[in-house]
Amino acid sequence: MEKNIENIKKRVDLSECKELFSPCFLEWDQCVLLYQSHMDTLPNYFVANPYIADRTAFEAYYNYVHLDDCVDSIADSHYLLKIAIEIIEIWKVTLFKQ
Repeated sequence: MEKNIENIKKRVDLSECKELFSPCFLEWDQCVLLYQSHMDTLPNYFVANPYIADRTAFEAYYNYVHLDDCVDSIADSHYLLKIAIEIIEIWKVTLFKQ
């Protein structure tokens, strides 16, 4: 897995997506959130609304990432899938450790 991660990092702009490859998760109002640079915009507590009905929906909304924001001109969908799978593995290990 380490070799795959290093190969992926060579083709990824880590300054845009460092949170994906070295994630830090935190608990906020009974939600598990990926630490992101815009965390200061979080409200004090969760409030449901017509678009985000529960905490699971909020986690999905907040933790949503765009791989194309940090991958320069890679049109190969198989390669993007490999990146996504590696990120999932990294997140799994990190969450287990935390």
